Amino acid sequence: MPKQTKALALQLHPSNSEHSSLLNFIRIRFIQFSIFFLFAILIALTSPILRAQDQLIIAGIQGSSQSSYSYLGLIQPLEKSALGKGWYRKILISHLTYRYLQTNPNTGITIHATAPGIEGGFGHAWSGTPWSIDLSATVGYRNISLSPISPAADDKGGIFILNPQIQVRYQFTEKLDADLLANHSLGQGNTYARERLGWRLASGMRIGPELIQVNGKTYHNTQAGLFASMPLANSWTVELSAGRSHSQTLGNATYGGIGIAKVF
Repeated sequence: MPKQTKALALQLHPSNSEHSSLLNFIRIRFIQFSIFFLFAILIALTSPILRAQDQLIIAGIQGSSQSSYSYLGLIQPLEKSALGKGWYRKILISHLTYRYLQTNPNTGITIHATAPGIEGGFGHAWSGTPWSIDLSATVGYRNISLSPISPAADDKGGIFILNPQIQVRYQFTEKLDADLLANHSLGQGNTYARERLGWRLASGMRIGPELIQVNGKTYHNTQAGLFASMPLANSWTVELSAGRSHSQTLGNATYGGIGIAKVF
């Protein structure tokens, strides 16, 4: 082949190393832009302007031998809004762990995953006499690490997520109500849904059964148990939950959780 033809071929068909360098360059620029975009949203969320007086801080942890989820969040109504009614913004820091039996390839190895993350966004709440609806969406970043490292897994490393969420509550009687909390993480590819039926006691405590379903790319988990929510002094609320958890690949386990909320 003449030298001129060889040079033209090299220009039209870059080497593998050049192709890899180009992909890495695009990937780095995309990550830098995404991080900048995320920080811009977080700065907007944390700015003191357009903030109502009442705010809500939430924190909690729930776990079993198969999975765990811990979180710390802040919800701030915007100007001319109030908690439970109108526009609000929220920031959430969380840490997720889970286990699953690797089946592709079918090695029978149990994979342990950890996934810390941060997200922020906006929502709107509506409330009527017997009902309330809350719609929100957050964007964020989560880093998934696996042990042992699994080359076959496609759900590892840093990912950017979009998380739409819906909360619905209906008051059947003065003491009996039901609520639903559901969200789907675009990017991570997992869905969370929790249904509760609550009975309010004379003391203000709310108790009842709950059903939780968590579905991801590599794990499926169903939890059934009981919860109790107790109002305390100075606008504090404590919530306890416990029951049995069933994993598609790991069988049954006992789960428990505790959450706190504070209006200030």
